[in-house]
Amino acid sequence: MNLGTWLAFVLLETFLCLTPGPAVMCVVGTALGRGKRGGFAATAGIVAGNTAYFVLSATSLGAILTASYELFTAVRWAGAAYLVFLGVRMLAAAPRPTPAAAANGRASFTGGALTQLSNPKALVFFTALLPQFIDPHRSLLAQTAILGVTSQVIEALVMTGYIVVAGVAAAKLPFQRFAGAVMIGAALKLALTKRT
Repeated sequence: MNLGTWLAFVLLETFLCLTPGPAVMCVVGTALGRGKRGGFAATAGIVAGNTAYFVLSATSLGAILTASYELFTAVRWAGAAYLVFLGVRMLAAAPRPTPAAAANGRASFTGGALTQLSNPKALVFFTALLPQFIDPHRSLLAQTAILGVTSQVIEALVMTGYIVVAGVAAAKLPFQRFAGAVMIGAALKLALTKRT
């Protein structure tokens, strides 16, 4: 892959990461409800989910999974149900003046990973996107690794920006209930996701 191809991938990936979706809403909701540490843990979960999908998309297994409408639907609804559970729990909890200092990083990481893994559109996206940037005359493994690392770094940087914005907003909003509403909004967006 040449520099021009890589730069085109960087621009496209940055634009797509900036576009709010279930992952962004999960990270923002977690950052509002559990503080920056929770937001970063959720981001790590999102990146882990993306990495899994990136690896799957580079194999024939990705094509098999994207062809299964039933599996796509089941995973999508499971993820939406989990986000609704998180949102309702935040809405029902006793209000706190600030995010919990001792946020459960494992729960935030799991929430981020499950959100991304329950969004099969990411797998469809990577399966369709990767071949456009791969040079068949060069090492497939090396090119996939470069694009994968590039994608995850961009995702982490974009999510960090959203976490910073959420930190500013948390000082001015009833963040816990707002975070719950954001989580439920992410669930609705995920539930309405279509493969095409």
